[in-house]
Amino acid sequence: MPVPNPSTRIPEIRRLVRSSDVGADRDRWLALIAECNAFLSVISSAEDAHAEEWAQAFLEVLVAAQERRALHFPTQILKRRILLHDASISLFGVRPGDPLTDPDLIWHWFTESLGFGPAEYRHLLAAASSPERPPDDPARLRDLWVAAAIREAVLDLRRIAPAITDEALRDTSEEWRRAVVAAAPRRPTPPG
Repeated sequence: MPVPNPSTRIPEIRRLVRSSDVGADRDRWLALIAECNAFLSVISSAEDAHAEEWAQAFLEVLVAAQERRALHFPTQILKRRILLHDASISLFGVRPGDPLTDPDLIWHWFTESLGFGPAEYRHLLAAASSPERPPDDPARLRDLWVAAAIREAVLDLRRIAPAITDEALRDTSEEWRRAVVAAAPRRPTPPG
């Protein structure tokens, strides 16, 4: 399979994301994400000049997929986005004001995207773990998957927490850390 030329493929991906061509087709979004992830991995290991462009295009794909609700948030987007931020910081360093590499902006995105805080997380997990709920209840399994995805994201985000400059945000990150460490959900077996 020929390797696409980044100077032409990156603009094609951006055009697709900005148009309505992809729509809400989950498989097409996953294919775009897989392509960005694969090329970012190859290029970043070779310190290619296009690595940052791929990272930015990848971020655009994830943002658009989240905004269009084409993929489930947090279970399908959160981990990918945190890994992208982590890789970008490793490659390009922390850069204030850059949505890819600014720990403050990353934590703001995380907390705003969730729409709730550590107390609600603990409540979600307690309700999902209640022995009164049937073990195969689809809503219970979904809640456990969501809680597990959030926990994994917070633990991954701990690596960038020391670089947070906003004191209130640093406190929020620590509160999240305490919440997920205190109540660790076990990822349920996928249904079906």
